[in-house]
Amino acid sequence: MLSRLAVSVAGGVAFGVAFGVAGGVAVGVAGGVAGGVAVGVAFGVAGGVAVGVAGGVAVGVAVGVAGGVAVGVAGGVAVGVAGGVAGGVGALRVPFWLIHLIRVYNPWQRRKRHPLITDELNVLPLPGSSRYLFTQLNTDPEQGLQLCTQVLSNPFQAWAVHNAIYRHLHQTQHPLQTLYNWLKPEFLECYVSFPIDRQEQRDFVTVKQSLLSELAGVPINHEGKAGFFRTLPYSLTYPLRKIPQSPLRDLIQLFHHLLFDDNQSPISHLENSPNFTELTTYPHGSEVSASFQTFLAYLKFQTSADIATAPQHLPQHLTWLNPTDTFLRPTVIQALHTLSTLSQEVHRANILSSKVTQRNAILNANNQLETLKTTVTQTIHPNYPEQKLLLRIIDQWQTIITKVGGELANAPLLEPVANPYVVGPPVTGSLFVGREDILTTLEELWNKPGQLESVVIYGHRRMGKTSILRNLPGRFDPHTHIINFNIQTLGTLQTTADLILALAQTLYDDLPTHIQPHLPEPQPTDFPTPEKDFRRWLKKLDQYRQKDRFIIAIDEFELIETGIREQRFDTSLIGHWRGILMDFPWIIFAFAGLHTLQEMTQDYWNPLFGSVRKIPVSFLSPAAARKLITNPNDDFPIDYTPEAVDQIYHLSGGQPYLIQLICQNLVSRFNQLRFEQNQEIEPLFTEDDVYEVINHPHFFQEGSAYFRAIWEQAQETDAATQLAILRHLTHDPATATQLQTALDLDPQHLTIGLKLLLDHDIIQLNPDDRYQYRVELMRTWVAQTQLA
Repeated sequence: MLSRLAVSVAGGVAFGVAFGVAGGVAVGVAGGVAGGVAVGVAFGVAGGVAVGVAGGVAVGVAVGVAGGVAVGVAGGVAVGVAGGVAGGVGALRVPFWLIHLIRVYNPWQRRKRHPLITDELNVLPLPGSSRYLFTQLNTDPEQGLQLCTQVLSNPFQAWAVHNAIYRHLHQTQHPLQTLYNWLKPEFLECYVSFPIDRQEQRDFVTVKQSLLSELAGVPINHEGKAGFFRTLPYSLTYPLRKIPQSPLRDLIQLFHHLLFDDNQSPISHLENSPNFTELTTYPHGSEVSASFQTFLAYLKFQTSADIATAPQHLPQHLTWLNPTDTFLRPTVIQALHTLSTLSQEVHRANILSSKVTQRNAILNANNQLETLKTTVTQTIHPNYPEQKLLLRIIDQWQTIITKVGGELANAPLLEPVANPYVVGPPVTGSLFVGREDILTTLEELWNKPGQLESVVIYGHRRMGKTSILRNLPGRFDPHTHIINFNIQTLGTLQTTADLILALAQTLYDDLPTHIQPHLPEPQPTDFPTPEKDFRRWLKKLDQYRQKDRFIIAIDEFELIETGIREQRFDTSLIGHWRGILMDFPWIIFAFAGLHTLQEMTQDYWNPLFGSVRKIPVSFLSPAAARKLITNPNDDFPIDYTPEAVDQIYHLSGGQPYLIQLICQNLVSRFNQLRFEQNQEIEPLFTEDDVYEVINHPHFFQEGSAYFRAIWEQAQETDAATQLAILRHLTHDPATATQLQTALDLDPQHLTIGLKLLLDHDIIQLNPDDRYQYRVELMRTWVAQTQLA
């Protein structure tokens, strides 16, 4: 209520003084008479005081003037003036002002609160007002700021607030930090005068707007009566304000324009602002100056080419992004960092030739912008103009990027799609997915000094064991070398000597160039006693290897057991290798094969496998399978529906070879329909496309080697039991009891058969205790080929 009375006094004073005095003079000059004097005095004084306090001094004086003119016939000039002055004295509350003067100059009263605070209706300026506020700001900045905002409710005393905060801001050691701190309090969002309806809510100004207006030395340009009643007192008290130009004032004026002036674009405000280089004399001035120059540059971007070249076009603005000192606005700086970083995704989209890669880069940039928008909204204070600028930049960049993304999405396919899926050979690069956990384990084992552990990697056929070995190079320090020793590719090795010689030759071929010249190439004549001679050769190698160590990756290691069973290899070979691991700690073995360790039942394996780490390789997770399916490489231009991805995973069970087989056939079918049969089909694989591929006779013919190998594996131990179980499960899942009843199997044989099938990942046990195929396509193949 007091603030509204202050506004009323403002209006009363303005109209009372202007029209009361002028009206009295006019009446006197026109021949005022006694009646005019009476009416002038009565209405001028009584109306001016009574209506002024209630919010209508203006009305009182105006009525007095009107009465003086209407009734005045013989009024006198002196009396008319006296009536007007009396009305003005009442409106200006001169008696109260005189009392306040006594309080201000009375030393016994100075310790009490200044009349500036206790009388919110005071009109005339009081000595010491700005000095009192300045002292409060220095004593307690937060409490002082609240007092200043309280005084702002009286537009006739706002000059004191201006002088106090302007002086405090320019005398403090950290003016920029003080300025940003002043923008944070919640009470800044309150209204200077409390509005009583929606119209006044639109017209009245907030404390924040009034405070920034005083700091900037800019009168509030606001429509409505509230704006008028604040603009007029501002003009009347303008001479009391001390407004020297300074870099801080220029910055505050920019804040004021950016936050409250929507008639011009932020670019115009930034371009019309003075050069902020003078801010560098203040603490954090370089940061603030460079940031607003960067905002201006980013706001001017109109195309994706502009965004892509942001770092190259703005080196002078980005050099400050990595200082060692503490930032005044760390979240603002981080946001600019993010904008600079994600602009490189747009740069990638502009220079790459693949439409799919471009689209992915644009999508990634857009996702980063969306994330940044949330971060800016949550971490940067809404009273900071930087938040408004950053959100404007983000929206502008998103509009540009979205347009580019739409153009890329509509780009037609003009030639057959290169089939990225690999069926059969080991895979590397982007097609090698889902084995990060195994590679991380190996890195932890082998990226350390001292003696390293050997490992055995085992699992289902075509699970990617060989691919794991092929992807080992480059993951370890330069002194760790991977030696691939694939027994299957060496042909039939007839003796232990052949095997050891082949291993020595493979190791020699892959020796580093600083070692190989010092050693002779292993020859058959050098290994008459293979185990002893291989040790002698390793000792020579040890003389020149320095810090080098060698990981010997032995793929298809079960072939060694086959050779021992066929009496081509000596059983002493396994103990020999174990001795090498103990005597030459710089030699590490990585075995990869099909069998589980439990199946290596021969005693000669125990000494070796008892001292190595066992690492199983199983099916891909749904997330890894989805990555392999939908993103085989950065240039792949065809999408999958979610239902198609789910169906591929269901049919394959996450078996990487089968996933590749399905997807390879999908691409081949697409190229045939689109470019050979000239059918207009969308580059999108659906669930129906998946069914078309697997129901084609060619599919199971192509994958027959895999399915037959699984079937033959089940024949190695107790074939009758395992094959009977597999045939029966092609119909429906079944419990062990149901299988025993249906197949009339010996319970012990049934238990062993089920365990072997589970160990080989051919079947799985469901939570309802029913067994079923682990891979649906394997069930289909057995149903089609093995039930007759």
